[in-house]
Amino acid sequence: MFTKIFTFIRFLPTAIKLGVPIATLVLGLVFSAWVWHKKEIEIALIEQRQILIEQHNLELIRVNNQKQAIEQSLREEILANERTKNEEIRRINARHNSIVAGLRDRPIERQTTTDNSRDSTETATTAGATGLQLSALDAEVVVRFSRDTAELQSELIACMRDFEDVRLLLNQSRKQ
Repeated sequence: MFTKIFTFIRFLPTAIKLGVPIATLVLGLVFSAWVWHKKEIEIALIEQRQILIEQHNLELIRVNNQKQAIEQSLREEILANERTKNEEIRRINARHNSIVAGLRDRPIERQTTTDNSRDSTETATTAGATGLQLSALDAEVVVRFSRDTAELQSELIACMRDFEDVRLLLNQSRKQ
């Protein structure tokens, strides 16, 4: 047994002389493989990053196109609502202008028979007239005018509310 140990010790310097260059060569190959592999990984990461950036940019373009399409449809809806509102206002104005014109075409003086102290042929002007001096036709016009005014007011409020809702939607769309 001692002979084997002595034989091993005798060849140890030769083995060390041969082992150092072999170990250096092996370590050099391992290091080179590691560096090469690391560079391949870095290149793959760079390529993957570029692919993700391109996908993100395409998605961004798609979302911007969608946003522009939504904005355009909202603008068109606003314009349609505005045209409808303006047409409704024109129709209401025309109706009221005809009512006012009808009132202006009425005779200024009327005969009144409601006051017992006056003669039935006596005429009075409508300027400064009391409720007793109004004719039934005048009362109907005033009631109709009052009703139309209330309807127009509610229509105007509804129209303004719709217009404001669409305007808020458009502003929210622009902020996004």
